[in-house]
Amino acid sequence: VSIFENKIYPNPTDGQFTLFSNYENGFVSIISISGTEVKTIEINSLITKVDISELENGIYWLKIQSVDGINRGVIEIIKE
Repeated sequence: VSIFENKIYPNPTDGQFTLFSNYENGFVSIISISGTEVKTIEINSLITKVDISELENGIYWLKIQSVDGINRGVIEIIKE
C-alpha cells in the first residue's frame, strides 16, 4: 500500500509544473474555478511534466483519475 500522495511543484506556477502521482496510467483534468474542464493530460509515468502556459492566470483544480476512471485526488494549483 502506497502512502505517497499526488503532489505538484512548483505551486504557484508560471505555466510549467511537475506532477508526482501514485499512478503510472491515467488522466489529469484541469478545471477552471468556474468548473469548466480546460485541458486533459494523459499520465504515462509517476512523474509528468505539465504545461498550462496557454491558460489565463488564476486558480485551477487538477482532478487525477486512474485509467479505470476512478477519482484519485484533486489538487489546487495557482497560475501566475
